[in-house]
Amino acid sequence: MKKDLVITFIGYALSFLFGIMVYRLAAGSLGPEGFGEYTLARRAESFLEPVLIMGLGVGIARYTSIYTSKNDAPGLASYLVAGYGIVIVFSLLALAIANIMPGILGRAIFGKPGYEGYIRIISALGESYTATSLVYSFYRGQSRFIAASLISICAAAVPLMAVLTASSVKTMLMLTSAGVFTVAAVFSPPVFLAILPHLKEIRLASSAKDLLRFGLARIPGDISMAGMLALPAFLTSNMFGIRQAGYVAFGISIVNMIGGIFQPVGLIMLPKMSSMVSEGRHDEARAIIGRIIKYTALLSAGMTVILFISAKYLLHYWLGPQFDEAASILRIAVLAAAPYALFVALRSSIDAAHVKAVNAGNVYKALFVSGVAYLVVEAGHLALTGIPVSFMLGMSMLCFLTLRALLSTYGLNFKWSFRQ
Repeated sequence: MKKDLVITFIGYALSFLFGIMVYRLAAGSLGPEGFGEYTLARRAESFLEPVLIMGLGVGIARYTSIYTSKNDAPGLASYLVAGYGIVIVFSLLALAIANIMPGILGRAIFGKPGYEGYIRIISALGESYTATSLVYSFYRGQSRFIAASLISICAAAVPLMAVLTASSVKTMLMLTSAGVFTVAAVFSPPVFLAILPHLKEIRLASSAKDLLRFGLARIPGDISMAGMLALPAFLTSNMFGIRQAGYVAFGISIVNMIGGIFQPVGLIMLPKMSSMVSEGRHDEARAIIGRIIKYTALLSAGMTVILFISAKYLLHYWLGPQFDEAASILRIAVLAAAPYALFVALRSSIDAAHVKAVNAGNVYKALFVSGVAYLVVEAGHLALTGIPVSFMLGMSMLCFLTLRALLSTYGLNFKWSFRQ
């Protein structure tokens, strides 16, 4: 498992580096207003992807892991065909509906009219990243972490190449969409090879039923989680303007990237914990979870402290002096990094032990906390910093609820976890 973790961490570390470079280059070439448009569009895509994949990113990985371990090739093919089919049909339908009302959606995202043209581009981005997520889920379920890491690295390199090549926001986004879809296509042949020899043996109805039972219960939670990460920027664009929304979106993106560094833990834990739970290896599971809690908390807290102290310096010398005013926003936003990192690292261990969507219930409660705080900011006409404060409060609640659910599920206590 250590080898898998190292390989996957390297992949996500490179993805983090590429992400930081993208924002630096975009800030330099687009200026604060264009940077705001770019980050809002990327945040809209990040919100759209979990909606389109219908909770089946985890579901496909889970059932791929189960049927690969059983050496049941027809069963694996059945779940792949059912999962891909469900997502493709739903995503095309959802995006067709979205493009019927581009004016409304453009106003909701960017806070003012005139952005209808972005909706089609954001839709294409959503389809491309959804396709990549489906392929990634297959490799993740088969524990082929080198290939999965390559997918992450390539998908993260595409926006960097787009920003280096293009000079306008729309062109950057269109090139990103085409490049990410190409990544999905390049890594897809093994998926088709797993399906094609067993087409006559596919049990489509039962596989679709299992996947929908697993995925549908998680869709509201996935949408709520995506909303927690997207709402701060969307609300800021409507309440304060696109430029300020770019600052908030950048801060949330940094939190998201820090959480992404710990994503490998969750990715590997889903198949590992699924096996341990099904085989009754509870002591081994508890020991691993204890170590995950301790090291994730320590590392993410250390990163938070570094970013909090150096926020103004990083913005000044990385994005440019015109972004100095975003320092207070970034400082508050990164306080959510440690809570979010713990959620990212631990949520798969909860999914492995429960068919019930426990994580979704926790996300609803956290989103409610953030929502109430946002209403207070708007009603009280509070400063812009109230938006990242509301975001941080919601993430803190989510972290608390995740730890409580995990410790209860595996029979742990918090002090014991930190002694591991």
